[in-house]
Amino acid sequence: MKPFASIVLVAVFLLFPAVTVLAGSQDQGFDAVVKAIEGRYQVHAERMPLVAFLARVTGTGKYGGNLHKLATVEDFKADVDSEELTTMVDEKLGAGWASMVREVSHHGREATLVYVRPHGHDMDMFVVSSEGRELDIVELTAKPDALEQNVRKYLHDGSEADPVNAGD
Repeated sequence: MKPFASIVLVAVFLLFPAVTVLAGSQDQGFDAVVKAIEGRYQVHAERMPLVAFLARVTGTGKYGGNLHKLATVEDFKADVDSEELTTMVDEKLGAGWASMVREVSHHGREATLVYVRPHGHDMDMFVVSSEGRELDIVELTAKPDALEQNVRKYLHDGSEADPVNAGD
């Protein structure tokens, strides 16, 4: 019995670091960002999986995309420190995401962070937006062609200029 106990003990010591690394790597993505925001600002985010599911099933996603996850805080009273929020989202979102938009206004009462990453021919988007007393966290997939067509509708001069390369 003693050799068996020694083998089990050695196996536990060898497997513990691997389990710790795997458990830590799962602490990224949508849920990790939501938990970090909840902890930092002492709020409860209402996750809305049914809304995301219904949007996917009914095909009502805008821009030819799909809503994956949605969480909202309806009584968000804290001022947003944009540097702190950006750092928190950067750390918790995980690898592969690139910051596309970072806008802060009204003395910390409004902030919008948009991150993107390629997903085959599509684009995954992760958005954190606080406005007034509401904070929303959204993860979705968009089709770039459909997104570009929608942007073209809002050009002020009615031209068909390329909004992506407008500054070139």
